[in-house]
Amino acid sequence: MTQWDEGVRYAELFEVIKTYATRDTFHQVKALHLIRDNFTPFNNLPAEETQQLVEQIFERHAYVIWYGGRPALAGVDTIATVAQWSGDRDWATRLLVKMNQALLDAYTTQPNSDTSRAWPLDGSMLTYGLETVVQGLKALQG
Repeated sequence: MTQWDEGVRYAELFEVIKTYATRDTFHQVKALHLIRDNFTPFNNLPAEETQQLVEQIFERHAYVIWYGGRPALAGVDTIATVAQWSGDRDWATRLLVKMNQALLDAYTTQPNSDTSRAWPLDGSMLTYGLETVVQGLKALQG
């Protein structure tokens, strides 16, 4: 029986994530999900490179990933997870504030659209992300 090498497993996974991050919106959202579900201090996903990858995905979409006519806010959980395990609250806060501003800009330019009516829900999701970042870091700091 071959022994499983966790370091190799996560190195291979990170290569898949990087590939997904360069593809279409569907795959970029999948990359964010994979990061969210696998980024912990117990694996070997590199924190700084992961942060850069997450930020690059959001930059490509002007900080709001529109998927199916709605913003794909699953990235909020990804940002909170990476911040929690990397300890970089400033990075997460800056990114979530940019997302908030981009959403607000999108919704105010189309005040009567169906999407703009979802602003309270989407805004609360971003607030939840900020709260998670702050509370998660407080818990880690003891």
